Amino acid sequence: MKWKDTSILYDVVLINVNFFVKNGYMNFNVDNNLLLVSVNQGNWISLVNYSVLSMMKMNRRKIRKEYIMYDYDKCMRVARIVMEKKNSDYNEAWKAMSFSSIKDIILQKIFRIQGIQRNECLIKKNQNKIKDNYIDILNYAIFILIRNIEESDFSMLL
Repeated sequence: MKWKDTSILYDVVLINVNFFVKNGYMNFNVDNNLLLVSVNQGNWISLVNYSVLSMMKMNRRKIRKEYIMYDYDKCMRVARIVMEKKNSDYNEAWKAMSFSSIKDIILQKIFRIQGIQRNECLIKKNQNKIKDNYIDILNYAIFILIRNIEESDFSMLL
């Protein structure tokens, strides 16, 4: 598969993730512990949503229901651009990685965010680093969901 195929599968995953979002599957009181719980439970859709919500909180400080779909779509567009750039630069390296390696990278990024946030005086200086980690977490979770699609009956999701 070429990276464009990954973009198509990325869209298929987003359609399914957006179904949960549009049907009220959102916890507005998101924190990094919810991300950890999602990883430990293998709830990758929740991990995508919590990553986006965390990015939205960084942008607005308060998530407002009237802007949620606009903000959600904006964060997902940014994440997709990052995914396409990195996938092109690294020749879809994620496909050669084991499931446990991807999970380990996600956990590492969550712990990195927590470490930065513990040092509050550095947070303003490191806002972009935190946001970049949330984008990476989101994209790796989507890669796991893509793997799940590839291993299941792909036609039932179309």
